Amino acid sequence: MGCFNVACSISSLSIGHNCPVVYIPLLKKHYRNKDYLEKCFPEGFGWCNQPTSLLYHANDIFNPFSLPIRGTYNDYGSLENIERNESVDSLENFLGISVEDIIDCGQCSKGIDNATGSIADCYYMYKDWAGSFNEKYLLNIGFELSGETNTYKHPHLKGVLLKVIPEDKVLKPSYSILVGDSLLEERKKINSPKDKLYQDFIKHFNYYLNIRFEDQIKVDILFNMSGMFIHGKIYDYMSQGSSVFKSWSGEDIDIAVAYDKYVKQVKRYLKSREKIDSVKDDKDEVLNAIRYSMSICNPFSKSEHGNFISFVKDWDYLEDLYKDIFRKGLLKKEFVAYGNFYREMVQMNRFFFPSHSGLQHGNPFASKRLLEKSLEIVNEEIDNTQKMYSEDGEIYDESCIY
Repeated sequence: MGCFNVACSISSLSIGHNCPVVYIPLLKKHYRNKDYLEKCFPEGFGWCNQPTSLLYHANDIFNPFSLPIRGTYNDYGSLENIERNESVDSLENFLGISVEDIIDCGQCSKGIDNATGSIADCYYMYKDWAGSFNEKYLLNIGFELSGETNTYKHPHLKGVLLKVIPEDKVLKPSYSILVGDSLLEERKKINSPKDKLYQDFIKHFNYYLNIRFEDQIKVDILFNMSGMFIHGKIYDYMSQGSSVFKSWSGEDIDIAVAYDKYVKQVKRYLKSREKIDSVKDDKDEVLNAIRYSMSICNPFSKSEHGNFISFVKDWDYLEDLYKDIFRKGLLKKEFVAYGNFYREMVQMNRFFFPSHSGLQHGNPFASKRLLEKSLEIVNEEIDNTQKMYSEDGEIYDESCIY
């Protein structure tokens, strides 16, 4: 694969090799509810999962997975010279691989059934893709013999049987997937049995073959992950400045103060949950601990609408990644910067969306033409609005907008 630039998802500027960049891992909104959605909306997910003609919120299609990751663009759709901090450490500890591999897995376009893909390289138990579709191969990727010839069970999928007609010099292999006595899938004389089997198990069981049971959630996250690149100077510009802003109601909110209040709430909540575990042998104490815990608002709940949590409440793995970070009051500067960035992004009518790849070195002349025309239009809009306000004797500036 050759070198290529990517587009900044905020400014559309072309990002090339060695450019300072901020990368935000993304998960499609409602991805954790996909089983429910597939059952309730078999013909499509409607507004739950598809873009409409108008977006109302910055995260209507994608949610951030974590805080932004800083580094330089490596010319191949990923990052190098990544800056280490507690957030990067948490990502690596949670997913069990390096941050470089996390980004590569999120950006890799190869399917989970492709042995040359980034996810396969990081998580496959058995990596020999060249052999035949036979008993040795099936045992190596996690199946067990069922006692019946050419029939296999899976230790983590109760009641599921795989029946195989082996390939020979004439026939291509065929297989059937059964749940109990019911035939779920039948494949006859297929060219790519390994690929099809992987796809069938994802389709029917949301299970990734050749992946350890304890790594299933990690692989599901990375298989569904994408990401947006933001030019480092653009992110710095949008994330700096005063941490105080006006809410939709006109109230002044200080993100830094809101973070400190949130840290106290997290500490109180985690302490209450730990109290339940510590008194588990005393029923009265357990009941008292539960009552106390229930009186405390869960700071990680999507229904919690505090000033700080409003920026991150839709992050699917907020608690898993950051509960110890919040408990210790770490990454305050990074969270405040992200809050400023998010606020500015909304003001600019931008939304979370994967970056677009482009020409190897971009076209700065085309970018200049677009920016010059955009500035011309914006200046005209400001002039017209100022004239309208001046008729009422008021001064129009940014304080009028919230």
